Amino acid sequence: MIERIIILSLCSIGICCTTWDGMVFGKAAEFIERYIGEWASKPLFGCYVCATFWYGLIISLCLGWQWWLCLPAMGLSAVISIMQNE
Repeated sequence: MIERIIILSLCSIGICCTTWDGMVFGKAAEFIERYIGEWASKPLFGCYVCATFWYGLIISLCLGWQWWLCLPAMGLSAVISIMQNE
């Protein structure tokens, strides 16, 4: 179960990383932020914790895992986010 939590967290963070400047979805991220707003950008790519819930939920359901595994994965993403900001 712990390995699934780690997988969900790292997959979500990896998806978020593809929207950084110069990355493959960087232009799409700029468009979403500019025209749709922060309310859409945070859960899609702007916040690791927010994105982990949604991407974790989708990944869990697609793989047939328990949906609630995205909740502890959010905690792991929060720890990674704090470590990254320091």
